Amino acid sequence: EEHSAIEELVKMYASMSLAPNTISTYKSAENNFWFFCMYYACEMVPASDVTLAKFFVHMAQSMSFNSLKVQWSAIGELHRRNGCEWHTLSSRRLVFQVMRGIKRQIGSSSKKKHAI
Repeated sequence: EEHSAIEELVKMYASMSLAPNTISTYKSAENNFWFFCMYYACEMVPASDVTLAKFFVHMAQSMSFNSLKVQWSAIGELHRRNGCEWHTLSSRRLVFQVMRGIKRQIGSSSKKKHAI
C-alpha cells in the first residue's frame, strides 16, 4: 500500500514539473514544428539535424532569437516525452552553427519595456 502511494506521488510530482504557462508555450512551439514538418515532409520525431536547422532558419524569419531558444527547448521536451534521445545544442554541430549565425544576424537582445 505504501509502495503504490509513493508511485502516485512520483506521478503527481512528475506531472507538475512544468508550469502551466510553460506547457502552453511548448504546445504552441510543438505546433510550429509539426506544421513545418508536415509542409516540408520531414520526420518530426526523431528529428534530424538538417530538419532542425531548416526549421530554425524558417522560424528566424518571424521570431526573435530568444523565442527560437524556447522552440529548441520545446522540441527537446517533445523528443524526451516520446522516448527519443535529445542532445544538447552544442553537440549538434550543424544546428549549433545555424543558431549562432542567426544570433549574429538578428541579435538576441530584447528591447526594454518602459514602466507605465
